[in-house]
Amino acid sequence: MNKDLRVVLALVVISLIILRGYLFNASPIDTYLDYGAVLLALVVMPRPKFALWPRRS
Repeated sequence: MNKDLRVVLALVVISLIILRGYLFNASPIDTYLDYGAVLLALVVMPRPKFALWPRRS
């Protein structure tokens, strides 16, 4: 999978899960889902610090 696609996918997953917690009724389980979304994104994202920076050729 392309690195940029993985980064965008990870950011979309994080934003959708966290946004769902604010749009709908918040429950205690939402906190765990938020942490899970961030961990999932860190697994999917290749190198979070330099994810969208231009590559050296």
